[in-house]
Amino acid sequence: SDKISKGSSSLGATITYQDENQEEIKEEKNIYIFNVINPNNTSDDDSKAGKPKIMIESYSTLPNSIIAGDSFVFNFKLKNTSRNLSIKNMKITISSEDGAFMIANGSNTFYVEKITPQGSMTNSIRLNVKQDLTSKSYPINISFDYEDDNNGASQAVEVINIPVVEYSNLVINNVMANEGMIGEATSLAFDYINMGKAVISNLTASVEGDYTTTQSLNYIGNIEAGNSDYYD
Repeated sequence: SDKISKGSSSLGATITYQDENQEEIKEEKNIYIFNVINPNNTSDDDSKAGKPKIMIESYSTLPNSIIAGDSFVFNFKLKNTSRNLSIKNMKITISSEDGAFMIANGSNTFYVEKITPQGSMTNSIRLNVKQDLTSKSYPINISFDYEDDNNGASQAVEVINIPVVEYSNLVINNVMANEGMIGEATSLAFDYINMGKAVISNLTASVEGDYTTTQSLNYIGNIEAGNSDYYD
């Protein structure tokens, strides 16, 4: 637009895709455009051009692989995109849908006194993962309320999608092998139970040893959480 303000601007992008389980995932992203120059708009003073915008410059998790029921450290780096104005009195609130991620200690809101023009800062927070989550990505919402040097108030929201692996715990009990005779058939049996919090899908069993198997790979199927069965 020929009426765009000088300084920094942004575009909103919606990205929709499917994961390996054919689950549809939608992500909202901001694409930042820095140092906008508009010779047609003389109403902007360089020191007051636009409002400063806050962006998540980078983020990481520790550990990298996050398992349902565990905790992890979420590290993120914030950047003030403005070349002229500072961000001050910023309140950051972290939340997630359906309690997928919960603050391990303290409050989900914290305060940042000031970020200078083009400045950045890092922060870390430990989160607990809901135990019954299935394997897919879950959003963390990071909301910002802040002021600038001109005492203008602004709000912004960034969404980060964190992949989670479901908690699985398959326990095998009571393995029983019948007495065998050379050249004759025998059998092996066992009990199994899903002690995890999610469905175990496409379970197979294979046996190895100094003999010939009649069926080297045995398909068992799906097991709901807490269910058990017997296989021969």
